[in-house]
Amino acid sequence: MLGAVIDYDAAHAGDLVISVRVWLEHDRQTERAAAALHVHPNTLLYRARRFEQISGRPLGSTESLAEVWLALRATAAVPGAVPVPVPPRIHDS
Repeated sequence: MLGAVIDYDAAHAGDLVISVRVWLEHDRQTERAAAALHVHPNTLLYRARRFEQISGRPLGSTESLAEVWLALRATAAVPGAVPVPVPPRIHDS
């Protein structure tokens, strides 16, 4: 499921996988996730759309969203599966 996006990130020095993972980890709150990634919210939304295009999974669909979330969690549990750093999560104060 993530293979095409991982390949795209590797070929283009992209951040699609980590951007979507951080966005989901922040409960799809674009402003907070963008702050955690140190990017503009529009940049994050663009990355999410590119992720959808490349993966073929619409992130607005509950079923696809669940599949993507589980795939991201699974790859995070496998060392070296997705060679991207995990940025710190920003908590509400």
